[in-house]
Amino acid sequence: ADEMEEFYSLYQGRDLIPRIQEIKAWAVEDFHLRLSKILKKTPMEDVDRENLEKAMDVAAGKVVNKMLFGLRDTLEEEEFLHCVKGLEKLYGE
Repeated sequence: ADEMEEFYSLYQGRDLIPRIQEIKAWAVEDFHLRLSKILKKTPMEDVDRENLEKAMDVAAGKVVNKMLFGLRDTLEEEEFLHCVKGLEKLYGE
């Protein structure tokens, strides 16, 4: 199993898998929206722009994963759950 599967399996009882995936999706979308105007103004072929956007979204998702792993590794489980709740409030509103 890869790291993310191991990570998720530890928290299955808390129903964290879909919650964390949703947080990740919100963060990637936030990142994407913040750069969309810049990318539209950048002179390049449409296919190149689409490929760059996809690569950036993948990279943003990896950064979010890294942060979540860091939190998981340094916090007690209850503290980590509080962080998940806080991120849900931040992006869920």
